[in-house]
Amino acid sequence: METRDIALTSIFTALVAATTLMVQVYIPETKGYFNFGELMVYLTALALGPKIGAVAGGLGSALADIISGYHIYAPATLVIKGLEGLIVGKASRTLTAKTKHFKVVLALASILVFVSISTVGSLFYTGTLEWTLGSPIFEYFLSVKLESYIWIAIGVIAMIAVLYLGLRRSEIALNVFAMLCGGIEMVLGYFAYEAMIFGVAAAAVEMPFNLGQVTVGIIGATLLYEPLNRVLRGLRHGGVGR
Repeated sequence: METRDIALTSIFTALVAATTLMVQVYIPETKGYFNFGELMVYLTALALGPKIGAVAGGLGSALADIISGYHIYAPATLVIKGLEGLIVGKASRTLTAKTKHFKVVLALASILVFVSISTVGSLFYTGTLEWTLGSPIFEYFLSVKLESYIWIAIGVIAMIAVLYLGLRRSEIALNVFAMLCGGIEMVLGYFAYEAMIFGVAAAAVEMPFNLGQVTVGIIGATLLYEPLNRVLRGLRHGGVGR
């Protein structure tokens, strides 16, 4: 690994850890937490390739577990998030090289995005949601009521967006599909680990939260990938991390 690769790996490992620590929602049943770490894992893997994606994704996420006090998850996170970064980085490059399957990939990516958003949202995120913003001195409470049809509408909009953007630029659809592949590995990996420790019922409770992480990660990474890629383009000579 070249000096520049080592430097980028260190920087993005820290960014993965910071993004994971930025927002955390504790889940009592599994003693785990919802976070935004997927966004940076996906960005790293897409922009820098499978090797750096695996190291930064696994190590950065595991460090966040340790810093947050979720030590029981750190070993599993190192492997699961490392594989997630590897899969996303490898799949995005493999799919880009095989554009003859583009229409199939675009259709699958669009359908999976719709099913993920509409199903998870309708089953687990309906009802009245409340947010508390600000400090204890100046607090602002926001209450929003979400119905199933809202999630279905969001799913349809997301599906159309993937189709539209994919037809305009194939790389976007291929990246979305790559992130979905990595996300599936992450969700199933944590389910298996938590089922062994806490039981299947408790592990099932966290699945929708992990699916939510995947959804947030895909949306965020899709929006930020090109700006990040432009910044990194000047640093990449011959393809960093490939």
